[in-house]
Amino acid sequence: MKINQIRLKNFRNYDSCQLFPDPHMNVIIGKNAQGKTNLLESIVLLSTTRSHRAMRDQDMIREGQEFCKAECRLNTEPEMVLSAVIHGKGKTLMIHQKPVSRSSEFIGKLNAVLFAPSDLELFEAPPKVRRRLMDVEIGKVSPRYMQALSAMMKLLKERNSLLKQERIDLAMLEVLDQQMIEQELTLIALRRQFIAKMNANLSLKYNVLAGENAMVRAAYHTITDKTELNAMREELARKLLENRERDRILKTTSSGVHRDDLSFQLNDRDVLSYASQGQRRMIVLAWKLSLIDFIADQLNELPVLLLDDVLSELDQQKRVNLFSLISPEIQTFITTTEIADLLPFLPRKPKIAEIDSGQIRPWKEDMN
Repeated sequence: MKINQIRLKNFRNYDSCQLFPDPHMNVIIGKNAQGKTNLLESIVLLSTTRSHRAMRDQDMIREGQEFCKAECRLNTEPEMVLSAVIHGKGKTLMIHQKPVSRSSEFIGKLNAVLFAPSDLELFEAPPKVRRRLMDVEIGKVSPRYMQALSAMMKLLKERNSLLKQERIDLAMLEVLDQQMIEQELTLIALRRQFIAKMNANLSLKYNVLAGENAMVRAAYHTITDKTELNAMREELARKLLENRERDRILKTTSSGVHRDDLSFQLNDRDVLSYASQGQRRMIVLAWKLSLIDFIADQLNELPVLLLDDVLSELDQQKRVNLFSLISPEIQTFITTTEIADLLPFLPRKPKIAEIDSGQIRPWKEDMN
């Protein structure tokens, strides 16, 4: 998968711009706060329908404007055009300029893997951040997962609304419980498969990056440790029943996959209490590189790779190690403030664009 063109209108600090990226290696150079990360954010939006850093979609609208638009053209046959328009009433997602009714129809058309400095907060973030990580990455490659997640969240909302009523219809509560359980079984199975596939590559990527011989793994924590389908179904039903009175008091659902979490271990010790900041960075990078393999395995195509200020905290050897793990066939976007810190480590000649105050132009090497 490659991006042939990116167009932005009123997006963050961009008035109007377009970029025709190289199908392989792209470097985006510029001083801080000029719009480098904003450009990558637009690609994330077109991949996942959400920003990786904005609390509200409207935060991406250029100050003083009523809407913003991000659009890209993909090298599919025929060429696919994806658009996201954010306005005062919400967000409109379009494929070939035709609005789609559900985000699940849009997610997965463009697959992008992003590394950003904020990813280092993953280990200390609340569980919902790590759940969203699973939801986003599995949802990119599995319409079945998106359907189950959407149905589960709708049922959960209905159940919580029912729990807030003064007189609860127990028959309706039982129906909702049974319907929720069936969706939860699908989500647990697909989350377990995802983590197993990620763990198959995680240690290898980490050891190449860090130059160590260590074991890195992610652990998935859910409501049941059972693996047989009927046993799982029975345990989920039992826990809902056990917590029913508590749920009535709290007026919310206290057990279920909406409470799932991930943890990470380095040499069988929790990353939070054991790993240094440098080791955490290598673990996150190994996770992102493993995501590339996961997506390629599921879809038989490489995603787009976005590296936002990835080199600033890496020594020379780790930069060499990183690029040794990136396929020369993957379309990569790298942001940097210093081009000299990057060029010696790239496996191929990049296309270089410079961003200054929301304006994109070809980079002209300083000859002085």
